[in-house]
Amino acid sequence: MSNLSGYFDYNATTPLSDAVKAAMVDAMEQFENPSAAYAAPDGVKTLMAQARADVAALIGADPAQIVFTSGATESNNWVLRSILESQDRSGAFVTSAIEHDATLASGKMICDQQGRNLRIVSPDSEGIVPAFAIEQACQGDVSLVSLMLTNNETGAIQPVREVSGIARQTNAFFHVDAVQAAGKLSVDVSSLCCDSLSLSAHKFHGPKGVGALYIKNPDALTPMIVGGGQEAGLRAGTENIVGIAGMGAAAAEARARLADRTVHVHALRTALLSELHTRNLSFQVNGPSDQAQTALCTLNLSFPGIRAESLVARLGLVDGIKVSLGSACSTNKHSRHSHVLQAMGLDEARLVGSMRISFGRYTTHGDITRLAAALEDGLGVFQRLAAAE
Repeated sequence: MSNLSGYFDYNATTPLSDAVKAAMVDAMEQFENPSAAYAAPDGVKTLMAQARADVAALIGADPAQIVFTSGATESNNWVLRSILESQDRSGAFVTSAIEHDATLASGKMICDQQGRNLRIVSPDSEGIVPAFAIEQACQGDVSLVSLMLTNNETGAIQPVREVSGIARQTNAFFHVDAVQAAGKLSVDVSSLCCDSLSLSAHKFHGPKGVGALYIKNPDALTPMIVGGGQEAGLRAGTENIVGIAGMGAAAAEARARLADRTVHVHALRTALLSELHTRNLSFQVNGPSDQAQTALCTLNLSFPGIRAESLVARLGLVDGIKVSLGSACSTNKHSRHSHVLQAMGLDEARLVGSMRISFGRYTTHGDITRLAAALEDGLGVFQRLAAAE
């Protein structure tokens, strides 16, 4: 494994664990087509069945309700298109302003094409979308409600259980984007009362390019791809066996390690905040003030008077430390600021000075000390430059 010291971007992606690598190497020997009629592919079928069971167990689902996809972006697009295109256009699509673009961009495109009413609900100043605001947006005819479980930039946990009840009252289909929650928090689809839920393997030490969609009632969706009977006829095409094996192993490992992981990231977050205070650094936390409403692996900070873009670049070039300005999927866009922090109503100075730090399994307390020291040095350099102007 490459050197992970100084890596603080676990929300963007995570490295493969040794157990996942081993599962993928073993799967490479299973070359047969799982759809073949002869006896040889029994090993491949067993592999897929185990992976599906492990993914289902991670979120409390039945294996028959799991469809493998290329990731959460595909899963989110699939649900939105399938539900909105199969229903009368009079029903609105309700979602929040802090969703990933896989939901916001695809939802806007579909609603524009159909002339459908799109209702986007804003979060409060701590990044939580109030359930009552969703309820107000759900007045009248609503076809689909989509809400993320955990925000990728602030870690804010959303009131999904409450919103599921609101969606149920309006007879709307309820989708949950759980890509930043699965493998990091306890996720149970029965408790969440959702109709569908998306996840990606590479967010919890699985491979990139493979994910899954939970569907409570598989008959509710139209096929993503036609032309074959794979994935119960919902997604045609020969399966990505190696990726699926990796995702299954990652799901099993994440489930087994969940309690230890929670303790670990809590300790890391507490240590970093303590280090920053001890060094008398000025900063603000963007997100919930209540840790019970936060995925503790995510810490979004603003440093007043500093352009975070410059600070992040210095951390990388001088200190070999990798942090993020926000969602990796939005990094190449022309927008200057995070749409999540903008929706929270943060002022310009706080937007400009914001960065996302995310911890994971391989982050150590030594890494935390190193990051705090690098932030102290970098902030000192930029503050001296500003004072000299």
